[in-house]
Amino acid sequence: MLHGSIPSSILKLADLNVLILSSNKLIGEVSSAVCKLNSLQILDLSNNSLNGFIPQCLGNFSNDLSVLHLGMNNFQGTIPETFSARGSLRYLNFNGNQLQRRIPLSISNCRNLEILDLGNNNIDDSFPHFLETLPELQILILKSNKLHGFVKGSSTNYSFSKLRMFDLSDNMLSGPLPSGYFNNFKAMMNFDVKMEYMGQPNYSYDYSVSLTLKGVVIELVRIQTLLTTIDLSGNKFTGEIPQSIGKLKALKLLNLSHNQLTGNIQPSLRELSNLESLDLSSNFLVGRIPMQLTDLTFLQVFRVSDNRLEGPIPEGKQFNTFDKS
Repeated sequence: MLHGSIPSSILKLADLNVLILSSNKLIGEVSSAVCKLNSLQILDLSNNSLNGFIPQCLGNFSNDLSVLHLGMNNFQGTIPETFSARGSLRYLNFNGNQLQRRIPLSISNCRNLEILDLGNNNIDDSFPHFLETLPELQILILKSNKLHGFVKGSSTNYSFSKLRMFDLSDNMLSGPLPSGYFNNFKAMMNFDVKMEYMGQPNYSYDYSVSLTLKGVVIELVRIQTLLTTIDLSGNKFTGEIPQSIGKLKALKLLNLSHNQLTGNIQPSLRELSNLESLDLSSNFLVGRIPMQLTDLTFLQVFRVSDNRLEGPIPEGKQFNTFDKS
């Protein structure tokens, strides 16, 4: 329940390693004096009512900084332009602000980055393909912005190979679904993964993200390494569902709803043996619902409403566990 502005005296503690003031009622701007704390490893000011501009120096003020969380505030302006190649940043979260313009190319300097969450802002940009060069990136959330243009997908074998959460929902992206990326999502193909939580064990600091899980927006205060999701809903994607999605055997949630997808529902989706939620609603899909989908023994949510489907609804196996709706 702390309120008021951040005291300037805190910003004079030159040897400070960790500063966590999250989930209070703090207001006002963040002084650029925070960049004098060049021993910081964790800076978390999330879930307050801070406003003004994010100090541009925050991108490269500390080589030891691994956590920068300013999400759920009222920051305006732009994302800091200069992120240092010397840094140790692993977790960058600016979700839920009013940030505008572009995603800076310099984020590709953060070679240790595991989580990037820029969702729920006003970013007006094309898809930042340069992020595919980040070798450790596991979670990419760019939902609810003004992203536009194609997401072509890469032909190289290393792009997004560790990615486990890919959320581009509620933007203005168009063109075909990025089948090239689906072919490279190696971490979504392997479900023989040890269950752990993502964070900084030295400080008992857990990473968190905001996600739509099975139709409900929730704040994941702890992130399991087993959770794999693709959410491309609420865009203008066209064309057919690529067969390459069937390779992602560890995928638990797939949401392609509210696009302009055509063609049939691919029987290859039966290969997604760990799938718990499949939402293909509000597209232009035709043909029948494949019988093969009844083999998805973990499927709890299945939505194909508002399409152009025909024929009987499959019966048996997992489909017998659904109610009439």
